[in-house]
Amino acid sequence: MSTGEEPLRPVAASPPAGPDGSRLHPVRWGPSQVAVGVLTMIGLIFVSSALVIGIGVADLDSVSGALVLQALFALVLAGAALLVASSMKGFAGAAELGFRSPSGSYLRDTVLAFFAYLGLAFLISLVLTAEQTDVTRTLGVGENAAASIAAGLLICVAAPLSEELFFRGFAFAGLRSGLSFIPAAVISGGVWGLFHLSGGTNLVVVLQLGLFGVVLAWLYERTGSLWPPIALHAFNNAIAFTLLTA
Repeated sequence: MSTGEEPLRPVAASPPAGPDGSRLHPVRWGPSQVAVGVLTMIGLIFVSSALVIGIGVADLDSVSGALVLQALFALVLAGAALLVASSMKGFAGAAELGFRSPSGSYLRDTVLAFFAYLGLAFLISLVLTAEQTDVTRTLGVGENAAASIAAGLLICVAAPLSEELFFRGFAFAGLRSGLSFIPAAVISGGVWGLFHLSGGTNLVVVLQLGLFGVVLAWLYERTGSLWPPIALHAFNNAIAFTLLTA
């Protein structure tokens, strides 16, 4: 018997480009579920941080405490996205969150996205000064080999995977189901920029990362896959990590 709902297409591979060049596959959640996901993510961050403090896993002012929190943040981002997305009837798993083969000229688009971000960052630097805490020092890079390796993995692997999963695979895709590209990309990118706001970070960094988020959303939409944004995000973080620790 028909339920009156048209099922979504299988999501094992990216769909062909639409008239606007988009290869983004439709998802089962929308802007309201994205809002729930953001609130869930914030709540889980507070709860997990309180647990770390409460049970004395590590001193938050120590390197080990910073590493534990960084790992928890990555788990929270992935967990919040999966929790809300999987609650939708007919959820198709990781492929619906963008983990599918890229389509189109994805290598060219990734290179274009990288240089677009560099250009935007350069223009911002001409008029504004970005101030950001050196997270490599916070995570203990240089203190010992174990901390340096753990920090490198968190910054260059865990952060790109978890952040792209939540902010592009879940948030941008959900917003895109109810909004046009620009507002969906700006909102998801802006929230991502604010996610990095801390005591040693100013709003210029938020602006710069917000624009990077728009570029990453464009790349996701162009390729229909989360892998190119993850790769570009990881490459950018690896460059920053290398420059900060050289």
